[in-house]
Amino acid sequence: MAIHRKLFFLLIVFLPTQLGLHVWPEWSYVLGRRIDYLSPTIYFTDILIILTLIYWGHESLPKRRQILYLPTWKSIGIGIAVVALIFINIYFAKSPQIAIYKWAKVIEYLCLGWYIIHSRVKVSTILLPISIAVVISSLLAIWQFILQHSLGGVFWVIGERTFVLDTPGVARFTLCLPNEYSCRMLVRPYATFPHPNVLGGFLAVTLPYLVYPLVYNKKNRWLTTAVVLVALIGLFISFSRSAWFVGLLAGGVSYAILRKKASLDTSFSFIKQYISPLLLVCFFVITLILFFPAASDESIVRRQELQRSAVAIWQYSPITGVGLGNFLVSLPGVFSNRAGNFLQPVHNIYMLWFAETGLMGVFGILLILLLFRQRLMQMFFHPGALRSDYVVLLFPVVGMYLLGFVDHYPVTLQQGQLLFTLCLSLFLGRRT
Repeated sequence: MAIHRKLFFLLIVFLPTQLGLHVWPEWSYVLGRRIDYLSPTIYFTDILIILTLIYWGHESLPKRRQILYLPTWKSIGIGIAVVALIFINIYFAKSPQIAIYKWAKVIEYLCLGWYIIHSRVKVSTILLPISIAVVISSLLAIWQFILQHSLGGVFWVIGERTFVLDTPGVARFTLCLPNEYSCRMLVRPYATFPHPNVLGGFLAVTLPYLVYPLVYNKKNRWLTTAVVLVALIGLFISFSRSAWFVGLLAGGVSYAILRKKASLDTSFSFIKQYISPLLLVCFFVITLILFFPAASDESIVRRQELQRSAVAIWQYSPITGVGLGNFLVSLPGVFSNRAGNFLQPVHNIYMLWFAETGLMGVFGILLILLLFRQRLMQMFFHPGALRSDYVVLLFPVVGMYLLGFVDHYPVTLQQGQLLFTLCLSLFLGRRT
């Protein structure tokens, strides 16, 4: 195995971790508080990305000169336009330093995506490392849930937050059993993620990758079944409603379609007769829970306030936006609440992008889509493009975009950004 592949293997294994060196310049403070989202951080996974790219360039580029191609005039023009939009966004940013840092991160993930696509990474390539990451995260979450506190030690080093039931701001849920007169408050597990919702999202989005060998790899089916079951337990105890929804959609539908593709008629008939109606019922129930929670729910109120603030921030600078990553810097100017838990990005990646990049950001995305128009046409309209085994590549991307409607971590946190880059690049590479 090439060195760059080994490094990429480690990158996937360490994807759920938060080990990193934070720097706290003056512009990473808002209202006198340190803001993690704004702190320039060198994560261990950043080092793995850089080393992967360096070794890939050293080992592969001399042998694979076809990777380097002469761009067309259209791609050159679109590239110049996108670069100009980036410089304009930085120039008019409320804090140019933050915008520069955030755009540098975007370039880093673009390079990683380029590597995944052009080094021909397949789903089969990531199955072992993603399974290791999922199992470790799920078992750690189960252990935390049973003990109702963090474990510490080496887990603290790789990103576990120290928490107990009484820790201020810790994520909790109330358990009320039918045979009990009182309810019990329990801590939701974090594993090594910054929030249980991120843990749930990670497990939900990776389910299609995990069910793929469950269908096609008969040799170690017992092992892959155990991995899926552990992931499902971790997903359930995360108590993330959005992750439940995405996990049911991405994992359940992918499994049903892959079984049909494998021509396992008996199993698929069972799925069609019994599992499919159950999935539809669960889909309906979870949708009601997800989209119609109590209006007085504190998290719902906070999200609504942040959404109104996002609109106000966009109105402040509708053309260029306030600068990539500058939402939190601009938030105190449009929102009077000074509570620490309100200093967070809006829980919608589309509203966040709109507020930070304005109409020019939307225009930039349209330019990029124009650049990849031919590729997109091949992916969706070419005969055989939508093969049923491609659902394992499609549904993780769909899951990330759905999670983006109700949370911000796909574009604001290191783990979410890495997962988003991985899912999207595997889909664009279209190799199962």
